[in-house]
Amino acid sequence: CKGAPGLGKTLTAEVYAEVVQKPLYRVHSGQLGVTASSVEANLSKILRRAARWDSVLLLDEADVYIRRRDNDLQHNAIVAEFLRTLEYFNGLLFMTTNRVADIDDAVLSRCIAIIQFETPTEEQAKQLWKSLAQQFNTELPDDLVERLVITYADASGRDIKELLKLTLKFCKGRNLLLSEEAFTQCAAFRSIGKPV
Repeated sequence: CKGAPGLGKTLTAEVYAEVVQKPLYRVHSGQLGVTASSVEANLSKILRRAARWDSVLLLDEADVYIRRRDNDLQHNAIVAEFLRTLEYFNGLLFMTTNRVADIDDAVLSRCIAIIQFETPTEEQAKQLWKSLAQQFNTELPDDLVERLVITYADASGRDIKELLKLTLKFCKGRNLLLSEEAFTQCAAFRSIGKPV
C-alpha cells in the first residue's frame, strides 16, 4: 500500500484482516532493526510467528526496507536481506509506505498487488465529513460540508477526522455552534487547508 499519510493504508490491512476473520499482526518497521543481520533475525522470527498464528501481517512504514537501492552499501545490504528473508513467506503481508516514487524495483516485482492511495475526491470527502460527523454524534449541514470540501480540498481522511474532532472539542469547550469559522481556527493547529 502506497500513498501520502492519512489516506487509509493501515486501515486497509485492518479491515482486510477483519473481513477474512484472521488476526492482524502489526509490526512497526522499527522492530526489525537497522543492520542486515538484525533485519534477518527479527524478520525471520516475525514471519514464523505470523505463519504460526495464521495472521495477516502488516509491516507499517516499511520505507527503509523497500526504498530503492543506491550507493549506500549498508542500506543496500538491508534491502537485499529483507528481500531474501521474505522470499519464502507464504502468508499475506501488507507493507505501507509514504515514499511512493522510491520503492526498489525488486520489491515491486515481488508484490502480488500494489494499492495506490489518493486524496479523496470531492464526493468521497463529502461522505467522509458526514459519516465521521455521525461517528462523533453530530450533524453537519450540507452547505457547511460543501464549504469544508472546497476549503480543505487536499485533506486526507485522517486530516478530516482529526480536524472534526478538534473543532468539536473547541466548540464544546467554548460553548459555540459548529461553524466554518471554528473549522478555520482549528485548521491552523493541524496545518491543513487554506481558506479560499
